[in-house]
Amino acid sequence: MSELTGNLIRLARVREITALSRSSIYAYMAAGTFPAAIKISERSIAWEESAVREWVGARIAAHRKPQTVAAGVSLER
Repeated sequence: MSELTGNLIRLARVREITALSRSSIYAYMAAGTFPAAIKISERSIAWEESAVREWVGARIAAHRKPQTVAAGVSLER
């Protein structure tokens, strides 16, 4: 089992950090492309804040990567 580092945050804060809707967050989780929620009680879940922030950072980094076209020319954003 991995050790938690940092704070646990609830859905409202995850939505603020990611700018995603509730349904998008759950869809990404179902696809395995978003950090898994942690069950904190019978009817409550939360996310590790650092994992959510890392996910956002990876999305930003992927967006900033140079894109290439068929001729092999790099297009900077």
